[in-house]
Amino acid sequence: MDYNFTSKNQNKIKSLLLTLVAILLCTTGFAQWNTWCYRDFTANGTFALPDGCDQIIVEAIGGGGAGGAGTASGTYHVLSGYDASFNRYCAGGGGGAYARGSVSASLGGTVLTITVGTGGKSLIDGTKSDGGFSKVTYGNSNTVIVNAPGGKSVSLNSNTPGAGGLASEATGNLAKYSGGAGHSGSD
Repeated sequence: MDYNFTSKNQNKIKSLLLTLVAILLCTTGFAQWNTWCYRDFTANGTFALPDGCDQIIVEAIGGGGAGGAGTASGTYHVLSGYDASFNRYCAGGGGGAYARGSVSASLGGTVLTITVGTGGKSLIDGTKSDGGFSKVTYGNSNTVIVNAPGGKSVSLNSNTPGAGGLASEATGNLAKYSGGAGHSGSD
């Protein structure tokens, strides 16, 4: 199965945080009774696991990289694709990586700490920031269950697409996939 998370629209990347999905499988004391708890996080937070929970499965997607920004005659303009007023193309940022992991242990009462990777930014002074890491940790030692890196942002006045977050930099014992590269503005 191939996951390809691409980022083509700068405005969507700037306005939305990629969603961190936490799927919690909680098993009661009776082997034949299973309870599924589903929780979707779009912002940083915590989640206390219910009593009797002995397995969790967590998924995360890193934040997308920012699309290109252009300047002309000292004017700054955020764009991905072609903008006639600047007569240039700028590329899209890369998509965040995907990670999936699980923990099987007596987890009732354990608190998960969720960090949602924010989308990258392309700033007026020409600096940029890449998409942020999304991760889930637990316990006093902040043991990492999943960690998904964000996509790369595009440089000022560049039509070179941002690279996707890398699976090789991700943490997850069930699955890890790289995010897709952004597209050039001329595509």
